[in-house]
Amino acid sequence: MVRREIEGKRFLEIVLIVTISFFFIYSVDVSCQELPDFIIGEIEEMASQGNESIEEIYEYYYYILNNPLKINLLSLEELENSPIFNRFQAYSIVEYREKFGEIVSLSELKLLMGFHEEFVEQIAPFITFDLSGNIGEKAGKKGMSGDISLRSKYKSGAKSPYLYASSLLNYNDRIGFELVGESDMDEPLTKYYMPDFLSANLSYSSPGTLKKLILGDYRASFGQGLVLNKSFSINSFSSSNFYKRRNSISPYHSTNEYNFLRGVAATLGSDNFDFNLIFSANSVDATLKDGAYTSIVTTGLHNTELLLSRRRNMREYLVAANATYSGDFYTIGCTSAFYRYDKECGKIAKEYNKYQIYNGLWGNISLSGTISLGTLRYYGEIAIDRGLSPALLLGLIWNPIYELEGAFQLRSYSKSYIATHSSAYSTLSSTSNQQGFNILIKWLTSRNNSLSFSGDCVYYPHSRYRVDGSSSNLKFAVEEIYTKDDLKISSKISYNYSSNDNCSKINGNISSKYLIFNKLYGETKAVSNYLTTSDYGCGISQALVLKMDKYELHTSATYFFTTDWASRVYLYQRDTPGSFSIPAYSDEGYGVNLFCKYKIDSSISLWLRFYYLNNFASDMDDKYEAKIELRYTL
Repeated sequence: MVRREIEGKRFLEIVLIVTISFFFIYSVDVSCQELPDFIIGEIEEMASQGNESIEEIYEYYYYILNNPLKINLLSLEELENSPIFNRFQAYSIVEYREKFGEIVSLSELKLLMGFHEEFVEQIAPFITFDLSGNIGEKAGKKGMSGDISLRSKYKSGAKSPYLYASSLLNYNDRIGFELVGESDMDEPLTKYYMPDFLSANLSYSSPGTLKKLILGDYRASFGQGLVLNKSFSINSFSSSNFYKRRNSISPYHSTNEYNFLRGVAATLGSDNFDFNLIFSANSVDATLKDGAYTSIVTTGLHNTELLLSRRRNMREYLVAANATYSGDFYTIGCTSAFYRYDKECGKIAKEYNKYQIYNGLWGNISLSGTISLGTLRYYGEIAIDRGLSPALLLGLIWNPIYELEGAFQLRSYSKSYIATHSSAYSTLSSTSNQQGFNILIKWLTSRNNSLSFSGDCVYYPHSRYRVDGSSSNLKFAVEEIYTKDDLKISSKISYNYSSNDNCSKINGNISSKYLIFNKLYGETKAVSNYLTTSDYGCGISQALVLKMDKYELHTSATYFFTTDWASRVYLYQRDTPGSFSIPAYSDEGYGVNLFCKYKIDSSISLWLRFYYLNNFASDMDDKYEAKIELRYTL
């Protein structure tokens, strides 16, 4: 069998109508870029670790790609909190600006400590040298700017296609408006021909006392996420970005139909102090029985009568507050959140979930902080819930020189700690029932070569889903990357041991990208899995990429063989902008992916993609998927 772990998204007419009405009034600059390879690799690694927030992570980076960081205007804290720079690089930028003034080009950026040529080329799409605005103040293009995205997708066996559209409008980087509409395959439009999922928000930001105000759908993230973090979760140890860098409210522009707040949020404060107030009254999908909910459904799918009966039939009310003070070398914050559903809990208590059931009003409160001392940054958060069950997360990041970076994190979550809106680092779906640590060391051994080691060790004191009694898990990985000119070779081996089934899994993969001749490139990837249960799997993919001035052609063929679903393999397939697909291959078969990007003229671009999968298993039908995307730049 083959299961699509991650699917691309988009297209919907209602958003297009609203957006075009604005575009006729104002002159709007619409931009479109594609994520660079090193980001694709990071996301692919997270998918292989079972991260369920892959598409949100992709959309997060894609949003930054189309709203690049102004490195001449961002403060030290903002640079360090970005997903692009580590602490050493943030200090390097600030010190260079203080001594020599603004950075005006990529060539000048390469002169800074910690910015070698390959790294600068990788981050180039994410940064700009624009000088409009003030230090510490986000500054965008003057006047009206915006982005519009329209997509459609059809898969074999579907009765109706996937439809999506989104629009983003921004005036002087002060007033923003976002609208997203989505209908999954086979989902009917609601009455008045509206999409199954419709999200909108209106935001205001300024350097004054009222720093930010959001009406509609938004995210909120504070501290290390032990109380409130409605951003995507990170359960991969492939990055040193363990600690939560976002400490604010922000407009929501994802298609995840569960992980957001709906209401009003505001940030008040001064240069060193922020006070956030939040109110949300969001509807959720739930299974009801005799007026009580027995389960909460988070898939967002409503393509059957049963799923439609669960659609947004319960409401959750939430009130939260956060106060954060930032000093010269430290921050300290306090977060509290109180919430309840408008229906009683009717869940059946079982051994694995009986400590995660509550009724009526519930809440959490925490203290968090960071301290920077020389080359070390310490961070942590301690929290309790209404039942006084505790949760603790501590960590440090060491970045003495650009070539060397290390991170260590310790966590201890009580089996009965309940935090519905938490998304701290966790290897479970909840922030509970685990004690563990993780570690990462990255070493740039030369200008062209890097080594990294990562590990995670966790103990589960209590039963968890499908695992009775206590258990533990150990995983570590070693990776080497070599780059020079048009050649990149990466190899990785990882080990995973699970005590509940006394099973070890060894995974190895190697990939290379190289120039064949002129503008024709080759990409080769091989991956293999071996389990001590004697299951194993392997996959190999070969791609040819032709990059011309007006068009890009990408064709790839994949062969896979696995003995069981447990030994499945993941191989990334090129997709349209704003979409991300990592098929999980199982059994035996082959796949073909055809991708074309054609720039019709300076303002119109067309993307086409066709994917075909043939599984040799007699009970599996061939699968195909077709996508088309047209973008118009004003």
